[in-house]
Amino acid sequence: GESDWDGFVPFEDLPMIRDPVSGKLFNANNRVVPETYRWYISDDWDEGFRALRIEQLLHAAEGPHTLDDSKAMQMDTVSPAARQLLPLMLQALPADVSDGVAVRLLAEWDGTMSRERPEPLLFIAWLRAFNRAVYADVLGPRLREFWGLRPTFIRHVLTGGAHWCDDTRTGETETCAQTLARSLDTAVGDLSESLGDDPTQWRWGDVHQARLRHRVFDRIPLLDRWTRLDIPIGGGPYTLNRAGSRIARDDDPFGSVHGAGFRAVYDLADLDRSRFMIATGQSGNPFSPHYGDLARSWRDGGWITLAQSRSELGATALSRIILVPQ
Repeated sequence: GESDWDGFVPFEDLPMIRDPVSGKLFNANNRVVPETYRWYISDDWDEGFRALRIEQLLHAAEGPHTLDDSKAMQMDTVSPAARQLLPLMLQALPADVSDGVAVRLLAEWDGTMSRERPEPLLFIAWLRAFNRAVYADVLGPRLREFWGLRPTFIRHVLTGGAHWCDDTRTGETETCAQTLARSLDTAVGDLSESLGDDPTQWRWGDVHQARLRHRVFDRIPLLDRWTRLDIPIGGGPYTLNRAGSRIARDDDPFGSVHGAGFRAVYDLADLDRSRFMIATGQSGNPFSPHYGDLARSWRDGGWITLAQSRSELGATALSRIILVPQ
């Protein structure tokens, strides 16, 4: 196909960095080459908010970086995207909607995507509705192909691209203030239908649950429901503890379907001190007690070590699976 490899980038042109002055190297799927880079690597880079958060945490750290520091970074649920966008969205709202419960909650929020709080849900629902209002008229039937949260684009709309806020399907010229207000009404109205009329009682984790599915049984009626391991979690698409959703879905726009199924923190000075965690459990057999016994620990930032020799692990193992080629 047209996307097949047709050669190799010369070694001397490969993206690289050596001995950075800061002493730090990090990446979170963000762009690693400048716009002027001559070779094609990808056009699907992360928007950079998660890398920004890593940089912030490393810069603020005092003393040597520890295993606990790395684990805390992996579980961090602060959203730089929310911290950048929300002040712009609130500032652009008309004055007559600035005293509502939802607005007051968001105005006092620090951008932490906690599963126990209503603010993450309000923000994501509002941003979802605003995205739809901004470009549904342009995309028409192709909306669902491109409908996302798109914080970089929305920031452009609110800081210089106000013409996007006009709905070309009407005879009026809508402003961003009007579109933001209507989008907020839409978001709050939709949430009220399913969660009640008091936004202070809403919780992000009520609708933002990790959808942990059995790869085989989830395709079989009845067995699919029995083998699911859904669990309320924090985080979001732009947090280090990534928990992305398919917001274009009408039936489950906030469920978490994209995150770290495996986490590890490696101590290169002493690998036996390294820490690990996987989602759900060690067994794929729903009848096993180890099918879902790690789900909560995975959600809450727990970890295990494997600081034993092969013989010690074999002696303490609860069971063994032997795969024999046919």
